[in-house]
Amino acid sequence: DLKGKKVVFLGDSITYGVGASSPEKCYVSLFQERYPETEFINCGISATRYANQTGVPADDGVNMYRFTARLCRHCGNYNVTFIFYPEK
Repeated sequence: DLKGKKVVFLGDSITYGVGASSPEKCYVSLFQERYPETEFINCGISATRYANQTGVPADDGVNMYRFTARLCRHCGNYNVTFIFYPEK
């Protein structure tokens, strides 16, 4: 039961909504529409897969630090119940 819960979506530009026909059509917004009594927080950050595309290992520590710093600035400090992170 998700009623009254907070759910954070972590991810890249797809999570953020790039490619959706409108901001209301990104998949995080669709969850919000389907479950209105749950707070869905979109912490998708565009270009977070940039390191993988340039051949820099994503787990080299530097890229994880950059992602975490961007996430903190973008998403803030939420008291959440669930975190959803889609895998490839």
